[in-house]
Amino acid sequence: MNKELYERYKKLDENEKRELKHKLKKSPVAIRLTEFLENVQQANFKNTEVVEHIYKNVQANYATLENRYFKLRKKFLDEYLIRKETHQSFTEEEKDLAKCLSLLHNNEKDKAYIALQKLERHCWQNNIFELLPRILDQMVFCNQTYNKLNKNKELYKRLETAIYLNSEMAKFNMISRKLYEMYFKNGLPGTKQEFELLNNMANKHPDYPRFSLCYHYLSLYYKISSYDYFENMNVISRHYNKYCELHAKYPEMPMMLYRPNYVYYQNFHFKQISVFIHYNKCEFLEAYSLMKEIYTLINEDNSIFSIYKTDSTYINMLSVLLGCKYYEEAMLLIDNYYKFIKDNNLIEKSAYAHSLKLLVFVEAFTETDFKNSEYLLPKLNAYIKLLETEENTQFKLGNALALKARYYFCIKDYSKALNLLMHPKVKEWYSEQDMYNDYHLLFKICNDANIKENASVINELLLKYENILSSFTHPEKYKQAYWLSKACRHILQK
Repeated sequence: MNKELYERYKKLDENEKRELKHKLKKSPVAIRLTEFLENVQQANFKNTEVVEHIYKNVQANYATLENRYFKLRKKFLDEYLIRKETHQSFTEEEKDLAKCLSLLHNNEKDKAYIALQKLERHCWQNNIFELLPRILDQMVFCNQTYNKLNKNKELYKRLETAIYLNSEMAKFNMISRKLYEMYFKNGLPGTKQEFELLNNMANKHPDYPRFSLCYHYLSLYYKISSYDYFENMNVISRHYNKYCELHAKYPEMPMMLYRPNYVYYQNFHFKQISVFIHYNKCEFLEAYSLMKEIYTLINEDNSIFSIYKTDSTYINMLSVLLGCKYYEEAMLLIDNYYKFIKDNNLIEKSAYAHSLKLLVFVEAFTETDFKNSEYLLPKLNAYIKLLETEENTQFKLGNALALKARYYFCIKDYSKALNLLMHPKVKEWYSEQDMYNDYHLLFKICNDANIKENASVINELLLKYENILSSFTHPEKYKQAYWLSKACRHILQK
């Protein structure tokens, strides 16, 4: 059986190995067995070798330890390393279906039928349409073998419904894929058609809440990260409350993808949404606490969530860190982002990464030394040139030029700072924040070298923003207002 254990483990791909190790993470002995299987070179390894490896710190006689290993090996073969030709996935429902098919194969049709009935009820309750056609088909087959054809009339109706709903779910998933592409290319305004289609499908199937659960999740995911809804949290709250209500009522219901560990993945995604909820309310510490959990999960060894280590992970973490004013941690994060870019051969993103590092320097104004920042300006210029032909919804051209203007202000090149501030794109950017006139006032006073004469004006500007900072519910506006108040205070103290 050691050979069979070895061969089944070696057939796992990397994602399957990560999923297995995630399941076993609370069992050090089971993890050590996977380590042994990973490194052993011979399929016919000896019991003494594996026992010595997995129980090396356990005080017991060999016979006892070997017996424990036999039980662990059986559990691996029966539950974790089921043959692919019998069971192609790891979801609990698919395991149950595999057991039903095994009963049928052994001609235990009565037991199989009872188990299939139980599984069917569970799948209807949780809208797992992907398995229902196969389950119902096998129930029809059982009735045919016993010549109980009268029972199949109702089964055929349910089978037809299951096939239809499965195809509808596949269609829903296709539209959600298109939604991602339209959002990436055109931002939220370009997704109107896709959202209408998804909403119509949810309304079309009120008896099957999975469609509504998916619709509200997608609405949350895309709208909460869009500037269009920073000032309209009522829409976000409506989707959030409905999603929470459905999730509480159907905690085991899959969303778009029915796959191994789907409950883990969905809880992970809900945590992401909660980060955005707190961030958009300027509740930065709460957002940081959750985002730190996400970042840790993604970066754990053998994590099933490692597939979510993307640009967005780093950008979201950076936004939260800057909101909390954790500038040192933000610098370290950008260094990790550089490594991510290098490891994944994403050299085309290097100018963007360097621009983000310059952003950290500027946000940390008055709390950091700018002597080692000069090399980042050409990188920002390269990124600005790229944005002139290819817009980035996460870091728009106006934002990048405004960053450059603030950088010049930080290094006391007030003339260049003021000239850039008057660029149409920068003016548009700060006008959206309702702060252009105040930024222009401070930059012009510094450029004209009239600081002493205008100290009272700067002080009024400082008091204005200190008094309204706590009232901001728009994170970008809060950051820009905080930076402006910090700049005013710094100029007055010179």
